[in-house]
Amino acid sequence: MAAISQELSLPSEWRKDGDGSLSRRLKGFEVVINMIEFHQSGNCELIITGDLESSMTPDELEHSIYPAWVKTRQQHPMVGVRLPSDDLSNAVFAPFETALDAQEWCEQTIVIAKDDLTMREVADRCKATPLDRNTGRLPQIHLVSRPFSGTQGIVLHSSHVLSGHFVMTILEEIARQLVQDDCTGGVQGVFRKEVPEDLIERLPISAVYAYEQASHIPTPTQQDISSLAARQAQNAQVAMERVSVGPSVRDDWHGQNSRMQSYFKDFPQSTLASLKAAMRQDRVTMTAAYWACIILASLDFSTAEQLQKANGVECLFSTHTRRWFQSPNTAPITMGVIPSSFWLDKGELEGQAKDRKMLTRVAQRVMTAQEAAIESVHILKQIDTSTRALYETTTQNGTRPMPSPQPDISKPTLTSQGIIELPEWYGTDIASGEESNKSRWLRYTDYRYGGRHTDPSICFALLVFRGKLRVQALYDEKYFEKERAEAYISRTVELLTLWLSHEEVGTEQSDAVSGFVARTKL
Repeated sequence: MAAISQELSLPSEWRKDGDGSLSRRLKGFEVVINMIEFHQSGNCELIITGDLESSMTPDELEHSIYPAWVKTRQQHPMVGVRLPSDDLSNAVFAPFETALDAQEWCEQTIVIAKDDLTMREVADRCKATPLDRNTGRLPQIHLVSRPFSGTQGIVLHSSHVLSGHFVMTILEEIARQLVQDDCTGGVQGVFRKEVPEDLIERLPISAVYAYEQASHIPTPTQQDISSLAARQAQNAQVAMERVSVGPSVRDDWHGQNSRMQSYFKDFPQSTLASLKAAMRQDRVTMTAAYWACIILASLDFSTAEQLQKANGVECLFSTHTRRWFQSPNTAPITMGVIPSSFWLDKGELEGQAKDRKMLTRVAQRVMTAQEAAIESVHILKQIDTSTRALYETTTQNGTRPMPSPQPDISKPTLTSQGIIELPEWYGTDIASGEESNKSRWLRYTDYRYGGRHTDPSICFALLVFRGKLRVQALYDEKYFEKERAEAYISRTVELLTLWLSHEEVGTEQSDAVSGFVARTKL
């Protein structure tokens, strides 16, 4: 289906309950992610760090964090949504009646780190522990105001279900509020009673609901639904018969403890410009180019036996619903992705040197295969039906565990891609070269985008931050030995740099950049 993206203006999906709280049913992939997080020890939770430089003293940061967090909730009420443990198909928002309610919420969700901890250590502790089920997995803010060494900063630990795609927005809002003068007087000074009628239009809605209400999307016929279901069933059958290449899961994983690991590799702005120019010349997007690197590295790190048995490579990614519709102006779609995959036959990948020419050919095949793999917008309805059935099946006799998948290999996986638009300065005009009388300012000097990834897979991301390209990957050392996992990841980076050889570097904007932002699947 051709793109029919439009902005939406919708009534709220949320309803007021008898006790004054607001609630709604989770739909589609929201339910799946919620079940995965709950049953698989916080798998998919996000942990984002922002390193800070500030004019504010540690005391000022600590005194300001509570009111700044309350004001962040006023701007983005999604941070107050709870995910009850006794009903994984439901989300709840309890409005503040008094300042004491706000104070207690802050005490539940804010941690001021001890003096002997660094940003890295706080982030590692978050990676080691899933969000608290007793508080409905509310997001956690960790303020590192007095680090033993290194920079001050903020660590945001969030569920992926209803705020995962807005973590940078939340991090930005916290910084914007921290420097405000009204955040010096505690929670009471900024408190506003939350009125359900005002909130109900601003809480996050599901992509399924947006689809159901979108007047510009044609109503599917029964033939449309039947054909889609038939294709899905056929694809599932074919997928069961295929054997994919990929790095092996370690044999002794049963006896290993989980240990989340993150890998980061930054390319300077000049290198990014050269890569974009080369990819423009080869008519491939940045995303497709890196996919080619992941795929060819997967061949390199598959055993001889795997290569003999495999008949291709299955690649996992996420399709974003903004290709069909945009979030409403007020109520955001915070889980706007659909799990997707594409397949390349082994014959398309073998028998040639791994040079820029081969990478380009594979990248061009990726672009075709990925677009062909993206289903009709009506897949949203089918996903909602199937996930509802899955939830009902797993809860017939009470909430039963949803076991983690245990494949023998890590299928190539690339999820988050795009440009991180996080302002550098808050509370001052330094960025514009103008003087400011404001005494409270701060800036984010760097960020780290990570999380809990308890799957037996290595998950890649490709991001641009302030002109620099960042390649990163998450994995659990329970399933992959660190030395081998990082050699595999490093191989993808090595292959990416092949585009730097013999390219014609220009200064004009690259078509690959627009593809990187608009057509990639976050």
